[in-house]
Amino acid sequence: MHALDYFFSLWKLKNKDVAEYLGIPAPQINDWKKGRRPIPKHHLEKLCKLLNVPEEKSYLLL
Repeated sequence: MHALDYFFSLWKLKNKDVAEYLGIPAPQINDWKKGRRPIPKHHLEKLCKLLNVPEEKSYLLL
């Protein structure tokens, strides 16, 4: 399980809701979860705020 899957389930978030928050297409989140694309730094900062995760620990990059 990717860290994003874990945090999304913990906070009961859906890909489409997070994609809307970030202003990106929902399939891009799947690409991050499957490791096809890295999470860009500017989106990583917003995701960390949304999920209440410290950015410096890079939990979302696991």
